[in-house]
Parts: sequence; structure tokens; C-alpha cells
Amino acid sequence: MTLFVQSDDLSPTPPGVSELGTVIAELLGQSRQVKRHVSRTLSNGLELGLNAEGPLMVLSRADGPASMDEATICARDAGWPHFGTEWFVSGEGKRYLLVRPRAADEPVAQAEEPPSDYPGDDVVRELLLDRTAPWRMARTSPGAEIRDGVIAGMSSAALAEEYAYLQRKWRSHLTHHMKWRAGQQIVTSAPETC
Repeated sequence: MTLFVQSDDLSPTPPGVSELGTVIAELLGQSRQVKRHVSRTLSNGLELGLNAEGPLMVLSRADGPASMDEATICARDAGWPHFGTEWFVSGEGKRYLLVRPRAADEPVAQAEEPPSDYPGDDVVRELLLDRTAPWRMARTSPGAEIRDGVIAGMSSAALAEEYAYLQRKWRSHLTHHMKWRAGQQIVTSAPETC
């Protein structure tokens, strides 16, 4: 037995802890210190963001969405044996996979990926709250403010479900309304000729 250890015998991570586990612990510590979201891009291209408040892990990639397998590995290495996932789509269309720990007796919520034509949570929320939209005109009632409050707090999955409903029931109006909101010129009929 010796009291001295050669430097090449030292492991960069403690036994039983993965390199990813070490990165997650560092990011959680940084998030607690600065009291905000912190992130790092890993060597495999996964963008890993952590917010100690919650806690919340945000996974994304520059070249596409993160996978459920990556969420499982990150949750395991964070020490979260039970977790739920949810998709968030930004207004620019970037997809983020949100991972949160959950209690063992809490129901499992695993996210389904939103459709490829999904415009993003913020856009759908604005569409649902827009009082000039035809789907809102049909729902004028004293409870409109309550409905608006519910929409403001909807999860990504609920917003994707609402968007799918708009696609099914109001497709032509939705397309027209989105173009109008984007400031695109809309031609409803052929120009008249003399």
C-alpha cells in the first residue's frame, strides 16, 4: 500500500458516475448559482440545458430534435429514475424535448412528437387567443376570458392537440388566417378583366 497515487491513476469522474452525470451535476450547480437556465453542447452535438428550479432538463440538437433515448440516458445519469417528457416547439420551429423528474406514483407522461407542420407553441397560442379568427367568432361568450386563461397555461401537447383540431375543422380558414397574419397578399379570386 502506498500513500501516493500517480496522476494517470486518477479518474476525471468518481467511480460509478458517468461523464454525462458529472456534466449534469456541474450544470445544475451553475444554474443554482446564477438562478437561471444554463446550457452546454456535448461532444455528440446534443444541446443540454438545465434549470435547477423545477428541475428541468432541455434537450435539443442543431440538426434536428433530440430523441427519447437521449432523454432516458440524461434522466438516468441525472439520478431521476422516474421522469416525464414533453415537446416544446419555438416560433422558429426548433423542437426542444423537456425532461422533468416525477414521483414514482405519478402517472407517466411521455411526449409524442408534434407534427412536422406544427408552427410552434407561441404561434398556436396566439391563433387560439386571436379574437378576430373565425373559430373565435363562433365562441363569443361571457366565459371567453376564462378560456383565454386556460389557453395561456396550456402545455405543448395540449396546444398541438388544439392545432390538430383547427387543422381538421378549420383548414381553409386557418391557412387564410395564417397568411393574413404573416402579411402575405391573399388572392381570393381571379382579377376581373374588362
